[in-house]
Amino acid sequence: MEDRKDFPQVFVYGPPGSEQGAAEDLARKLVDLDIIAPLVVQSTFGEALGARIRTPLPHVVPVPQANQEWAATLGSRTRRLGADAIVAIGGGRCLDIAKLAAARAGVTVIAVPTQLSHDGICSPVAVVPAQGACGESIGAIAPRVVYLSIPTLLSSPLGAVRAGLGDLLANPLALKDWELAAGRGLESIDQRAWNLSVESFKSIESYLAADVAKSARDPRFLIRLADGLVLSGMAMVCAGNSRPASGGEHEISHAIDHLFGGRALHGAQVAFGCLLSTELYGEDTQGFRARLARLGLPQHPGDLGLSEDDMVKILLAAPYMRPGRFTVLEDTDLDESGSRALLERIWT
Repeated sequence: MEDRKDFPQVFVYGPPGSEQGAAEDLARKLVDLDIIAPLVVQSTFGEALGARIRTPLPHVVPVPQANQEWAATLGSRTRRLGADAIVAIGGGRCLDIAKLAAARAGVTVIAVPTQLSHDGICSPVAVVPAQGACGESIGAIAPRVVYLSIPTLLSSPLGAVRAGLGDLLANPLALKDWELAAGRGLESIDQRAWNLSVESFKSIESYLAADVAKSARDPRFLIRLADGLVLSGMAMVCAGNSRPASGGEHEISHAIDHLFGGRALHGAQVAFGCLLSTELYGEDTQGFRARLARLGLPQHPGDLGLSEDDMVKILLAAPYMRPGRFTVLEDTDLDESGSRALLERIWT
């Protein structure tokens, strides 16, 4: 059995119960944890959950253009105010800003996700844009506590649930890429991190043929999805980087963000990127396309508003998105003609 004493504490509220009940329970949990002066960073969707938290410090809502500089300033402010923790209530952007600010302030993070759209809940990585740039993955503080309000998650957007599944679909391919790099002597594999990544995918595997719309309203599924996303984040903590959950498919998503400003939620773009890796590994690409279609995830460039020429640009740019990371994309070393041939094999 996996020893999880160094994992974050995970608290689950409901069902049954209401979001108001979850807010009261969250406030009590913070007191039980001896957190008496937290700085609350919340999105507009996190206001209800944060309403009962007792703190002498203000609640902060990240501005729409919040970037690394904004997070660093927030971290300095957190330190000056004497906060003993940051409580982050919201989606991925809110949690990432908080993790980065906590790293600057030297305090712990309590993550309270209002949706389950990606595996960054517990990861030591924050995706936050630099000044005037797209999102950049940088080291941050991994949360030590995760609080899940099932009443809140039951009302989260269906697209967020699909994206969460999409992010976990990448793990088996990310492990193939890690193995490929290790085979070249470029990296070593951390077995505990590998096992956690495998387990994270298995946690949702039985739901991949189900109706996502129905699953998203099933508290048991949401707990399984949350568990998978937390495990994936912990795999990254163990490895010390994102290797167990991020390979060529993430490079594709980052290239979409870099070239076209992002066309969908991160997990949805990652799921789409899995198609390219699946084909390059000679696996059942059409079967994977059918799986994406069943899950309501993009399975054709047109689903993301991308043309063939756009896809060629993405494939050529992807290897530059994570310098030093060797994946099947770097191994294949596609040029323009090779990229077009790859696209033709998948979508004709």
